[in-house]
Amino acid sequence: MLSIYRTETQMLGLDQYALADTATLTLLRPDGRGLTIPSPTNEKDEAGEDVFVHVTIELLRTDSKQAVQFIHSKQNPRLAAAARKGRIKLTAEELTADALDLCVFCTRGWSNVVIGGENLAPNAANVRKLYLNPQFSFIFDQVKEFIAEDNNFLGN
Repeated sequence: MLSIYRTETQMLGLDQYALADTATLTLLRPDGRGLTIPSPTNEKDEAGEDVFVHVTIELLRTDSKQAVQFIHSKQNPRLAAAARKGRIKLTAEELTADALDLCVFCTRGWSNVVIGGENLAPNAANVRKLYLNPQFSFIFDQVKEFIAEDNNFLGN
């Protein structure tokens, strides 16, 4: 039996390193500081000052069962078409669209995403709109990096 540590009550094994299917990304501003906004519920602290809250995105890891099924549903029609035609035709635009589709699919929710005074619901249309907005390209970049790192899904 593989074990990492032994305690008096139990032997810890690889289970402690099992990956969770989802994890929360706390967004950073382009300067590396936490991305915060005034609370959408207009909360105030004891001094009457605005309470600032972090902007977070709940994400599914790319090798979760659901994400793998989604990826296969995108790839299988291409592979079938390639088999019929005898070649695979793939463009850079298709690869970019696939990355966007995967990030939209992997986005399970978010908190405090407010644009133009509107607290956006985390539906597919709004997620796609946010990730495609060039003013917020740093958000899409962080999402892509986060879901690609298994380390982000440890210990949830």
